[in-house]
Amino acid sequence: MFVGSGKPEDRKFVLLEDVFKSFPQLPINIDIKVDNDLLIQKVSQLITQYQREDKTVWGNFDAKITEKCYREVRTRILVNNIIEKLKAQKYINK
Repeated sequence: MFVGSGKPEDRKFVLLEDVFKSFPQLPINIDIKVDNDLLIQKVSQLITQYQREDKTVWGNFDAKITEKCYREVRTRILVNNIIEKLKAQKYINK
């Protein structure tokens, strides 16, 4: 078990909203780990609010969760399109 320093500032998580603000053009993959409708709705709202429908892949290996995500926000980017987007935005050279 990781104990760490015990300082509250050492236990801060980066918020998804902060990631979207800091990296507005970077394609991002979000793995929804649990089947939670409220979580899916909140992530969906952020994807829409920050106009990331073409830059965000989200879902899970569980088809049920992925279907819920897709019903919320029909992201246009697919896994096989990520490489092309990264090339176009010069994040990778190959």
